[in-house]
Amino acid sequence: MRGSTLGVGLFLALISFIVKLPYLGTFLTIDEPRWIKGAGKFALGLHTGNLSETYWHFHPGITITWGETLILWLQSLSANHAFADFVDFQIKNPDISVGAMRLSGVILTSLAIPFVYWLAKRLAGKWAAILGVGLLAVDPFWVAHSRIVNGDALAAVLMFVSYLAFVALLNKPDQKLAVLSGVFMGLSFLTKLPSQILLLAILLIAIIGYSQNRDWRFWLKALALWSVSGAIIFIALWPAMWVEPIETLKAMYVDTFEVGDIGGKDKVEFFWGNVIEKQSPFFYPAAILFRLTPVNLAGFVLAFGLLFLRKKLPSQQTIILMFVYIVMVIVLANVSPKKADRYAMAIIPAINLLAGISLVWLSQKITNRYKPIKIVFVVSLLILGQFLAILLNYPYILTYYNPLLGGYAKAAEIIPVGRGEGLEQAAVWINNQPDGAVAKISPYYRNVSNPYLNGKSLGFSKTGQSQILADYIVFYITQIQRKLPYPGLVEYYQQQIPVHTIYFGKTPYVWIYKNQLPVTKLEGKPKITGRADLIGYNQSEETLMPGGKTDFVFYFISADQELPDNEDFKVSLVDGLGREHGIWKPDPANQWRSESLLEWKGTLFLPETLPPDNYRLKVSLIDINLNSEVAFFPFEDVTLTVKPPSETIVPADNDG
Repeated sequence: MRGSTLGVGLFLALISFIVKLPYLGTFLTIDEPRWIKGAGKFALGLHTGNLSETYWHFHPGITITWGETLILWLQSLSANHAFADFVDFQIKNPDISVGAMRLSGVILTSLAIPFVYWLAKRLAGKWAAILGVGLLAVDPFWVAHSRIVNGDALAAVLMFVSYLAFVALLNKPDQKLAVLSGVFMGLSFLTKLPSQILLLAILLIAIIGYSQNRDWRFWLKALALWSVSGAIIFIALWPAMWVEPIETLKAMYVDTFEVGDIGGKDKVEFFWGNVIEKQSPFFYPAAILFRLTPVNLAGFVLAFGLLFLRKKLPSQQTIILMFVYIVMVIVLANVSPKKADRYAMAIIPAINLLAGISLVWLSQKITNRYKPIKIVFVVSLLILGQFLAILLNYPYILTYYNPLLGGYAKAAEIIPVGRGEGLEQAAVWINNQPDGAVAKISPYYRNVSNPYLNGKSLGFSKTGQSQILADYIVFYITQIQRKLPYPGLVEYYQQQIPVHTIYFGKTPYVWIYKNQLPVTKLEGKPKITGRADLIGYNQSEETLMPGGKTDFVFYFISADQELPDNEDFKVSLVDGLGREHGIWKPDPANQWRSESLLEWKGTLFLPETLPPDNYRLKVSLIDINLNSEVAFFPFEDVTLTVKPPSETIVPADNDG
């Protein structure tokens, strides 16, 4: 790499580094606590010499984790604690450690930029490379994921360097490029699973190369060097591979398909306003279009048009191979049952390089006619234009969506949005409430919210139990889109007015609800199969007296079938001899809905002759035609006390 090339590459790397730094530790995203925990496990495995512990996930995330481990070690030098205790604290407090841990991805992605520029310059020319790599350095989608603890952005740029290096062999038969490609392939394999797409991409380039020069020995040697150098890097940088290579690879394979991340078990998707079981094949094109900026979208479209020019450009082969790479990534990403926009991150560097090639071509056409316009000015202006997308979305760059398509508001109607950003604001709001320090909270993304909450987190149960028992319930936009954990629960709360809503622009994306009445949880297994689970209840009168009444609200989770017309619920008090007392009058407004969280209201009237005593609450399912019990909810005993009427105080007669 020559001095001028290195200088430009380092300058672009500096830009990439600087734009990722603002507000780095101000919030958490969904997967980051797990990645930070994985880094802690990796670091302790190295520290104790138990190298098999450096396997923490099938990603496998090792490159990012090495950076985090180095950061943890440097931080621990100034801490007055043993290394293990220091690491444990960082793991348990991700809200504190996340800013430092994010530096790993920030630095590593920036360090890859000079390599991209060097190779892009060889394939597309100086100014196309400067613009293409400059656009990548300030691409909002890539930058957003570069500055969170996740491997998608790093894997994308490592894959791209590997691909470019092997493509460069078509122009210059230098086997050192095959080795370089293999090194970056090994690094990408250590980072994130989708990197395996490179296997097919590199093989395709070798086939194209052979078709051009018929030198099969050269391309066979190139593939061998690529494979060996990649394998060496993969083994050398992963300590678990030193001690248990077979077991480590087996664990990766098994966890990939059995942990559930790839298999997509019990998952639902969201696309074009609908909740669906299997994501649409049009998801990735739509998602990526929303993630592009007006600048790189225009350049991408123009690059496609350049394919059909009569006069072929010097970089025509590069343009074609970039489109081939993009198509391969999209097609293979569609094969996986689990889909997210970030899983197609690998195409972002290629799109920006294509934009660089096409926009520089257009700029040069213009500058040939209008001499005052300089290419350096145009390139700088385009990079600054793309940077605006980042600047206007700090600190949540993840919330950027293409304004030409309607931005965040429109994206929320079509594709899944939200990675946890904004949940820390919800936690701060709850903490500032009068009961914030003692409140029970049910947040959907518990691992993101918990570090910021002062109260007690109950989690977000699949049934709705923790939500009913909580004081505050926090819903998040990606959950609302997919109606999780099930539509009936979401609809139950959407019928209410949230006590606080957090907006991005004019689009709400975090909702906080408050349960107004305390709910008594019913222990045991209060369930009637095929009808409902009974979560708990509240009652209007704490003191029961003969001849009195009390209003009840029971909270059911209904089964996936309708309640027969001849069935209803009955509430009574049971004495020590098993006799039932009271007349239950259900609220006429009660309405059964299958697979929903239901409030079932009614009033229990007590007879005037009811002896004061302790009674057991009973909730039954009855056949109203036969006036007979079908089944009852077998919860643990709930004792309600009926007290004698208070003595009536008669005023003294002072006239007698």
